[in-house]
Amino acid sequence: MSAPRRAIYREHSSWPGWVWLVMWGPLSLALFLALASTDSPLEERLIEVAILLSVVGLVYWLLGGLTVRLYPDHLVAGLGRGVLIRTTILYADIERAEAVRYAPLQDFGGWGLRIKGNRRAWTARGDEAVSLHMRDGREIYIGSDHPDRLRERILTLGGRRIGGPAPADDDAGPSRGPAA
Repeated sequence: MSAPRRAIYREHSSWPGWVWLVMWGPLSLALFLALASTDSPLEERLIEVAILLSVVGLVYWLLGGLTVRLYPDHLVAGLGRGVLIRTTILYADIERAEAVRYAPLQDFGGWGLRIKGNRRAWTARGDEAVSLHMRDGREIYIGSDHPDRLRERILTLGGRRIGGPAPADDDAGPSRGPAA
């Protein structure tokens, strides 16, 4: 069964404000120095500025925040816009889902893609997530600004597949991608 081209539900959690300050502070200084320098022609300085802005834009697009997309038979969580570093989770592989509050630094050592034992975290900010208890014993935290809403949407789309009988080995589904 192929997934629709568009997600049924999409949620993006951006980086927290302090990350923007850490990123834009040094970048602003570098941009100012590049433009204020008189050692090179203006055209060269403008090229340097364009390169700096392009690199920062690319980093944000690839890694900035967390994007979660829900499809009829699976969900995809990924860093940034979810194109490069992502995981695909079949609803049939989920035993149960719950909205939780947790301690990112204590539980996982921070935000982002984190692994600690049989627990995984896909987060961008905050201390709220949907905890997915998987049939294989793993627990996957999907960070969310609206964990109750995300949980309800997952349960609605997953229906009886979540917590129901284990799927047969020959069930068709999307490619699982990287290990969650």
